[in-house]
Amino acid sequence: VNHLNLIKRHIDHILLGQVLLIAAFGMIMLYSASSAQSIHLTGGKTNSIYLTAHLKRLLIALSAMTAFIFIDYRKLKQWSPILIGISFGLLSLGLIFKIISGSTFPARWLHLGSLTFQTSDFARLSVIIYLAAYLDTNHRKITDFTNGLLPPVFILAGVCSLIVLQPDFSTAIVIALIGFVILFIGGAEVSQLVTCGSVGIAVSIPVLMLKPYRVERILAWFKHEG
Repeated sequence: VNHLNLIKRHIDHILLGQVLLIAAFGMIMLYSASSAQSIHLTGGKTNSIYLTAHLKRLLIALSAMTAFIFIDYRKLKQWSPILIGISFGLLSLGLIFKIISGSTFPARWLHLGSLTFQTSDFARLSVIIYLAAYLDTNHRKITDFTNGLLPPVFILAGVCSLIVLQPDFSTAIVIALIGFVILFIGGAEVSQLVTCGSVGIAVSIPVLMLKPYRVERILAWFKHEG
């Protein structure tokens, strides 16, 4: 009882309310945007096929959020190497399944029985936890390029490389940016981050050019902004 009272006192009710409000708003927007398509796909049987799928995922997310309220987040530190290892395994497994099946579809989704999830979502969360734990342990040597900065950068590069192979270039870029922001906040030298970032950009440009649709998307975005 005392533990529950302590948790209740430390919950940020304003933040919790904002999260629930955003979730409700997103649900309404999804229903508004997808109801017509749902009717078309089901032959008029229902207008909420996408809403139902979204509600299932939302329920899982809210359950996870509730569970984490009762967990000391600092305990995630000891799990960070395992989580990043699982991420590498799941990303690799998706690629292996794609190769074995000969599918032409991206290996972004992993189907395990009735469970279907996007492996890069788990990888994104794992990268955040891993980098936070790494910086907490190695904050004194993060300015050491070889022994401090390169190890997490290699982990980040490995995760992003597997995601690019799915292929999901945009998600890989987002995760890379998140990683660099965390490293910057953690005290890494800007000059060292610029060096690593420059190498990453130099590698990314040829990868970007391999798929014409990626270039077309970027050009379309600039045209829209213009």
